[in-house]
Amino acid sequence: GEFGVIVNTQGNIPNIIQNRYKANLRSISSTNNYYWFSGDDGTLLKVSKLTLLVEKINIDTINNLYSINFYNNLRGLVVGDYNTIYETIDGGITWVPIIIDEFEGFKYNKVLYHDFNKAYIGGDSGVYLELELVNSEWTVYKRTIKKILDNDDDFELIDDINDMIYHKWDSTNIWSLTWSGTASY
Repeated sequence: GEFGVIVNTQGNIPNIIQNRYKANLRSISSTNNYYWFSGDDGTLLKVSKLTLLVEKINIDTINNLYSINFYNNLRGLVVGDYNTIYETIDGGITWVPIIIDEFEGFKYNKVLYHDFNKAYIGGDSGVYLELELVNSEWTVYKRTIKKILDNDDDFELIDDINDMIYHKWDSTNIWSLTWSGTASY
């Protein structure tokens, strides 16, 4: 939360975790052994589920980090201001930037690691990216979310994408993506 406050609730009893890193925290993700937090000024924290000790991870950015998501214990993504995307494939020991030159000014608000080979990123100005892992390299597709009225008319539906979730659509394991944001008509 604000000013680095982390509250852990066990058995309906809230406990404040001692955290000396006072940046605002924006997102949380969980692996088997750790809670991961991303926040302002490039803050990336790893909190042990066993000891609740907080470790700050340096990923060489001062950009705000708005969302973190892990696919499994090893693979994770964190995103933020100014086209900031970092990936780990070793459980957070190392974080490597994913550079997309043509998206330099984009602000990313949410990342979802869907499966081993696919992730989605949403951000301001309707930015919606689909990342696909092909031959150990990420291929990035910029998608436009819009409604087509007829062959000549269409309009964009989203100004800012602030949150996204997956949910199961039906029993055939088809997934749909739901987002919230600022709509424009």
